[in-house]
Amino acid sequence: MSDEKNPSCLEEEFNEYKELEVEIKSRNADLRMLRSRRKFLKESIETYLKSTNQPGFICGSSIIFCDQKPKRARVKKADKETAALSYLKSKGIDANTEFLTEFLESMKGEKVMAADLKIKSFSG
Repeated sequence: MSDEKNPSCLEEEFNEYKELEVEIKSRNADLRMLRSRRKFLKESIETYLKSTNQPGFICGSSIIFCDQKPKRARVKKADKETAALSYLKSKGIDANTEFLTEFLESMKGEKVMAADLKIKSFSG
């Protein structure tokens, strides 16, 4: 059996591919809005609980309360590099930015070539 497909079959697959890309973009936009709304509601409920000094409340068959958990703040890339270099120096390792970059790159693994489908539109 051959891997060759007739042009109409390829065209159908390509059209389906384009439709899926559009659907994925649409759902990503919807999810972005939903996550934003969820964050707003979460902050609103937390603010209410803090302002009323209540530990929580019952809503139907659920109990809603605030709990503290550790969370790391986001750090800029430059700040990460500075912190890593100062840590290495505190441990007696003389390192520079080039060393740190090579070290971090070595942890990622080797790059391998992978196929990527490119689509360009033209008129004609």
